[in-house]
Amino acid sequence: MLFVLTVRMRRVTGRMNFFFIFKKPVSEAFRVKHVQVFPVLFLKPPENESFIGGLCRLRDLRRKYYLKTELQNVLESDSRLQAGTSFHLRASLLGNAFIKSRHEIQCGHMALDLSNRICFVSHGGGPLPLLGDAGHREMTTVLREIAESIPRPRSIIVISAHWEALAPTVTAGENPGLIYDYFGFPPESYSIKYPSPGNPKLADEVLNSLANRGFAAVADQARGFDHGHFVPLKIMYPEADIPAIQLSLSKSLEPNTHLEIGRALADLDDSGVLILGSGFSFHNLREFFRPMNAESAKLNEDFEAWLVETISSTELSDNERFQRMLDWESAPGSRFCHPREEHLLPLHVCLGAAKNRRAEKFQCRILGVLSSFFLW
Repeated sequence: MLFVLTVRMRRVTGRMNFFFIFKKPVSEAFRVKHVQVFPVLFLKPPENESFIGGLCRLRDLRRKYYLKTELQNVLESDSRLQAGTSFHLRASLLGNAFIKSRHEIQCGHMALDLSNRICFVSHGGGPLPLLGDAGHREMTTVLREIAESIPRPRSIIVISAHWEALAPTVTAGENPGLIYDYFGFPPESYSIKYPSPGNPKLADEVLNSLANRGFAAVADQARGFDHGHFVPLKIMYPEADIPAIQLSLSKSLEPNTHLEIGRALADLDDSGVLILGSGFSFHNLREFFRPMNAESAKLNEDFEAWLVETISSTELSDNERFQRMLDWESAPGSRFCHPREEHLLPLHVCLGAAKNRRAEKFQCRILGVLSSFFLW
């Protein structure tokens, strides 16, 4: 079993990620005592711990060389860092030296990065993003950017706009298939593969959390993953090797119900789960098939601006944010952008799951329409 610790470090020129891999579970005592700053990858740990470390996902070799040179100079110039000095002291000295070299460690200390992340994505039109459609190129770029900006999840929960049930329902099979729930697309649309495994254990945890919030949630052993699930994930994590489950919307389409479903997901223990709301910030199908005029463009842009302010503004309290999403129909252009709200409700679930965190926004045009993504 591999235990991965992640630290992000930023230079003026961009972001670099560091990953540290333990070959066996790391005790809390060891983590607190020894894993305080990232340069431990250059050090020999205590003999009773099995450890390997490495650098990866650096943006270019020049930057990698610069980093290793900086740290190697410190190793060679300070006698306190030579063999015989305690592991903890050497780690601390290296960390302090590195901070002085004008880098910023974004995390104040190193920790197991198993926090759950939340993301709302606009998933585009059917399978078109996977077929190289020009109207979805910006969208695929944004999805990849989001995936690269967060730690690789250990499991994924997808709340798809394309599944509604009387009670919140969770896929619980070991190997769910795919549901090609779209019509009139090229033949290759119906042979897309994304064989990611299910996660019955996580499904049980979600069911228990929903039950604790008063939902009569249901497990579905037979259902597969619809295109609201596999289209964005095939772009973000094409290897299809991350266990995933899918959670339905409620047929009631009530905003408060979906905020409460999100609060149930917020109750899950942090374990490296990505909670992915898969919908669309604009979903007026009729408008996708005709040129957008000045009036419709303004309605689209006004609603997107309202949505970004609601989800991302630092000026709003959590209660104000929730109330605005409860009253979303009062937003400018709301019913033009969402004649039916099923593609907006995954965002309600994400907001409920995010608790008091403010989201980072991403925007692009999908099929010519301004569309939003949010990451907590």
